Amino acid sequence: MRLLIVASLLAACGGQVAGSDGGTSNDGATTQGDGGICVDIETSAFDTSCNADPDCIGIYAGSLCAGYNCICPVSSISATSQAAYDATLAKVTKGSGPVCNCPAFGTSHCIASQCVFCPTPASNPPSYPPGCPDAGP
Repeated sequence: MRLLIVASLLAACGGQVAGSDGGTSNDGATTQGDGGICVDIETSAFDTSCNADPDCIGIYAGSLCAGYNCICPVSSISATSQAAYDATLAKVTKGSGPVCNCPAFGTSHCIASQCVFCPTPASNPPSYPPGCPDAGP
């Protein structure tokens, strides 16, 4: 399900992170042949340590390209990494379309001192990360 969600959100990028003239800059941003910018947001690039649930925030993870209008949380990082995450988002120009309302795909939890994104049962995930409180029976 998470892959389907991420794939749906990436439709605006056409699944491409670089055009024929594409290249990568020093800050990890990728240029498209048409001059647009894409970034790959990887949870592993941020601190995920925590002591309690409020220490964690939900983030979008995956490829994000110029002109995006909607990013919904699908992963979790430490709130101490909020500024670094925001700086990564700032590399990509947001689109002019309406802001979307994200469905509740899941919530961030601190499990075994690591921020973990736990999907909601309503999203019918194929599995849950170990320790998620909503994992059901």
